[in-house]
Amino acid sequence: MAGHKTSDYALDTPQWAQLLESIEKQRKGFIGLSLTNYDNANKPAIAAGSYIECVGALYGFSSEEAIPGDGTTGNINYIMFDPTPMTFAWTVTPPTWSDAKQGWYDAGEAKRYIGGCYYAGGNYTGKWVYHEARDIAGLTGGLNDLVLGKPGIKIGNGARSSSGNQVITGVGFKPGIVIFLASVDLSQIAASQGFDNGTTHYCVWTLSSATGWGGDVDLAKSLWIQREVNHHLKGYISAMSTDGFTITWALTGTVSGAFVYLALP
Repeated sequence: MAGHKTSDYALDTPQWAQLLESIEKQRKGFIGLSLTNYDNANKPAIAAGSYIECVGALYGFSSEEAIPGDGTTGNINYIMFDPTPMTFAWTVTPPTWSDAKQGWYDAGEAKRYIGGCYYAGGNYTGKWVYHEARDIAGLTGGLNDLVLGKPGIKIGNGARSSSGNQVITGVGFKPGIVIFLASVDLSQIAASQGFDNGTTHYCVWTLSSATGWGGDVDLAKSLWIQREVNHHLKGYISAMSTDGFTITWALTGTVSGAFVYLALP
């Protein structure tokens, strides 16, 4: 057994060195801290009454503490505490777990990470605070690594009936992948299901009409809207932006269609 007992003092005979060691070790890795604006997209701050242990010392904040500056848009932003000037700052550099300090720190183990959020389009979403233990968030360096746990999921829709570029905005972040469901707005059963990350464009399309049935896999398009053999509208994402994406369409014949999408970071 490699552990050691720290609370070996008698209650009726004060042994101050052992008492202080016991108290000191109990606070290692401690975070009694909250962020403001958890329930909205406003910029967070350190809530009044918060405490944080950092590099062996305990720091308290009797009043609300602002985090200077803004995050880097389109990214997971971590909140880092620097004990030297006792200030907080934004960083996009993921933390490193320190067994010795029982917390998430920078590479030099001098500044402690207390949590973070996703920042894009002026919105702060998906806020979290690290616990003192190595929990689900801590194991991955942030909630951003959980499947579908990334902040910034967007559901939207659109329509198209011509060739050219269609710019989709209002997503609130730069998508990592977009899932499409598209259909012609006529009586025929004609639809496609596609996946697009701006580089890879895949879809499966089907067509059932008075003239027959068809369908296939397309490895160059993520949207395929067709009502007859020579009447179809095909599209793919040609560019991603910090607030959405651009679909480039090619029209053959005459088609009017609509689509819905799910955008993920």
